[in-house]
Amino acid sequence: MTKMSPKPDRLRLAATYKGGFRKDLNVFVRSEWEAIVLRWLNYKNKKWEYEPKRFVFEDIKSGTKSYFPDIYLPEEDIWIEIKGYTNKSDKTRLKRFKKYYPEEFKKLRMIIRKTNKETREFIEKLGIPVYMFFNDIEKDLKSAVLTSIESKENTISGWELSK
Repeated sequence: MTKMSPKPDRLRLAATYKGGFRKDLNVFVRSEWEAIVLRWLNYKNKKWEYEPKRFVFEDIKSGTKSYFPDIYLPEEDIWIEIKGYTNKSDKTRLKRFKKYYPEEFKKLRMIIRKTNKETREFIEKLGIPVYMFFNDIEKDLKSAVLTSIESKENTISGWELSK
């Protein structure tokens, strides 16, 4: 197999698998998107906590009984949920979070793709603001990685180029 040289359009900002332990973050994440967002938060010098709290829906006997928001930003006092898409259980979880924890729900923000119309419409209807679009986070990080490579600095450790 021939090795390809790294090109800007071939940057990979996370490990080659989805969920798993990320050495550079020192945390187990459930998705590649979460790892990318955590790296972006580090790059922006924002303090974060990954899934620090479980919200239990006390009266629920079956189905979606609890919710772990992906990230908590203590300095901003907000929760962030990262969604590539929303399935039925995601929608139920968010609706129940709004019902059972209305004060915490007010602090919830989403990171989604700009092009995900269905999720965007759902969160707008539920009253959840977009914190940032994932597309913009990727663009910001790719720019930072390229700048780091061009200046030969190691400003963003743990990120690799795809081969």
